[in-house]
Amino acid sequence: ATVLLLPCLYFMLTYMFAPILVIDKKIGIKDAFKKSAEMTKGVKWQLLGLIILLALTNIAGAIVFFVGLLISIPVSSLVYMHVYRKLSAL
Repeated sequence: ATVLLLPCLYFMLTYMFAPILVIDKKIGIKDAFKKSAEMTKGVKWQLLGLIILLALTNIAGAIVFFVGLLISIPVSSLVYMHVYRKLSAL
C-alpha cells in the first residue's frame, strides 16, 4: 500500500487544478490535464506544503468541536483558488 503513495501523490499534485480548469476555462478534460501539468511544473513541493498546511488547518478546525470548520473550510477554499489564479496567470 505504501508503494502506491508516491505515484498517487505525484498524480494528485500534477493534476489538482484540472477540474477547476474545465469549469473556469471551459476546455476539454484532456486539455485541462495538460494545462494543469504545465501550471504545477516546478512548484510541486510548494503545493505539497500548501496541501499539508490546509489539511492541518481543517483538522484544527475539526478539533474545536467542528465549529472551527465553519471558518477553516472557506479559508482553505479561498487559499486554494488564490493559488490557482496565481498559477494560471503565469
